[in-house]
Amino acid sequence: MDFPWVPSVELGGRLAALPARQRKAVLRIVQAEADCVALTRLLKTPYSCQWCGWVAGQSGMARDTRMGLLERHEADCDRRGQPWRFVCSQSIYYRKWTHDGAFVGALEAAREELTARAMASAVMGLQAGTGEAVAEIRSLIRAGEKEGTRLRAAFGLLDRAGLETAPKSTAVVEGTYLDVTEEELDAIEGALRRDAEGGGET
Repeated sequence: MDFPWVPSVELGGRLAALPARQRKAVLRIVQAEADCVALTRLLKTPYSCQWCGWVAGQSGMARDTRMGLLERHEADCDRRGQPWRFVCSQSIYYRKWTHDGAFVGALEAAREELTARAMASAVMGLQAGTGEAVAEIRSLIRAGEKEGTRLRAAFGLLDRAGLETAPKSTAVVEGTYLDVTEEELDAIEGALRRDAEGGGET
């Protein structure tokens, strides 16, 4: 995860109601998921690598086969020497925690909150380039360009920057060009400026 995340007051309250181990588990799970680390790597099993959490083999394989795979993996694991942080055993997670309403609710709330934060961060990054996109559209339209890749790309950027521009952006991407007036471009620029200054609607 490439940005800091501090739970909201509401989520903090839900986490505070959990036992310490579950509270840490919720934070570890959502942050790991944000880094594309699968839940299976966070749950300890007899076949889990102690250095990276990788699980050897599949459930239908013989125990000795899986243990052999695990031994070979651990001998060459890139993280060897750095103990992996598991949140709990696989049996505890599925037999107990997934039946605990408070834990499940806090985990889902944390996932939703972190996803919302990530989306907001992505939108802010996209909005930083929308002024240039509007300028590019003005230039291309004045030059008579109505179907080119550059025009589509500029509209694509606006499409992801805000709902106000989405209908026209979608039409351009789908190949059905809609004329955009100077007044509409002025309105888009004004909306982007208000958002940048923190004056947009929430």
